[in-house]
Amino acid sequence: MSAYIAMLRKYAEAYAAEELAAKVANPAQSLSKRIVEWTGSLSEIECGKTWGMSEITALFGCAPSVAGPALVAAGWTRERLWVSGGNYSRGWLPPSPDLLLDD
Repeated sequence: MSAYIAMLRKYAEAYAAEELAAKVANPAQSLSKRIVEWTGSLSEIECGKTWGMSEITALFGCAPSVAGPALVAAGWTRERLWVSGGNYSRGWLPPSPDLLLDD
């Protein structure tokens, strides 16, 4: 019985260590990795598309304040989309497929 309890304690300690590591990990870094993987799976047409922040945050379930730095880290660039009247909105462009193949 004491061996069983010792084993349970060992599992509980390992689980607590994993939980702590997940909390300490930088969420933007793991998001950058997910964005890089997703970018690699985009079709040629999708790579040429300008993506809105609302699309990206909906895809990854994160806040824009986290998504922006992760996109920059993944090689994406911001672009201003001008409309009549001097207004603009921002869009995000994925890195060119040539850059993705070099990694």
